[in-house]
Amino acid sequence: MKKQYYIFILLITLFHPLVGQDIHFSQYNQSPLNLNPSLTGNFNAKYRLVGNFRNQWSSIGEGYKTYSFSVEGKNLFKVKRISYGLLLFQDQAGSENLTQSNFAINFNYSQNLNYDSTLSVSIGAGLSYQQVKVDVNSFSFDKQYVGNSYNPNNPNGENFNSESFGYFNPSVGSHINYAINSDNAIKFGIAFHNLLRPKNSFLQLEDQQLEMRTAYHFSSTFLVNQLIDIQPSVLFMKQGKAQEVIIGSNLRYYFEKTRYARKAITGGVFYRNKDAAIINVGLELTQTSLSFSYDIGTSDLTQANNNKGGLEISIVHLINNYKPHYKRGTKCPNFM
Repeated sequence: MKKQYYIFILLITLFHPLVGQDIHFSQYNQSPLNLNPSLTGNFNAKYRLVGNFRNQWSSIGEGYKTYSFSVEGKNLFKVKRISYGLLLFQDQAGSENLTQSNFAINFNYSQNLNYDSTLSVSIGAGLSYQQVKVDVNSFSFDKQYVGNSYNPNNPNGENFNSESFGYFNPSVGSHINYAINSDNAIKFGIAFHNLLRPKNSFLQLEDQQLEMRTAYHFSSTFLVNQLIDIQPSVLFMKQGKAQEVIIGSNLRYYFEKTRYARKAITGGVFYRNKDAAIINVGLELTQTSLSFSYDIGTSDLTQANNNKGGLEISIVHLINNYKPHYKRGTKCPNFM
């Protein structure tokens, strides 16, 4: 049975998409720290909280479940141009509980390029520790069968040398923001992940490395009228021989748009090349946005999953550190 275990570990190391490639979200703009470390602090508030959940291919066995959470702040050490962020994610695949976990810390420096601050550039870097492990207790072994009866409490008689491995993994990135005016803006960025190409094998095979991932992303907002704007965006990623392109647009309709409050509903369609069409809907309530998307499979796997791809949920919440302002004055004397 030990031989079968090593064969299984070798197969998931060589062919499993979770181990061989990084995680990805269809709502990539709603998961900024996973996309580009230079997007850390790229928001109009004091702090930002982001949560993401993805459930992919659940119609084929256990599928993939991905959880991500990040928190960001500005003005590190009271320096206005420096932002910081913490990122956690966990990706669980299959009934054998193959799990990838990540903890990262990001820093970003932003610099205005013109006098009115409408054009700026940001440079960011991140360092993460990633761990990949497999739960061997979810396996079944010959010695756990008594006749035709299986008892998971029976000893399996195996000695596993490696059930997990981990590595440090740096990333860098940059992006440019251009605010055409208060309602129209564009953003372009590039990021490089897995810079050290760490070993990516339970067996510590020298020729099994995590390939560097390069991400190019473009997003924009263009006003149609006072209540409607469109948000086209494009993502291109390359990791080894694998490539991914997502292109599409959201439309945002404001049902309240004032100086102090902006409330809107959003909807859009995106396409991931040779893989899925992505339907997206969302709700924005000034400081909080909630988005739902669903992947409709278009690849050869549709025969197995009946065009069912992945459900994804994202929530973003902004926090402003409000300090009340007190006016000082002189108390008038009382005259009798």
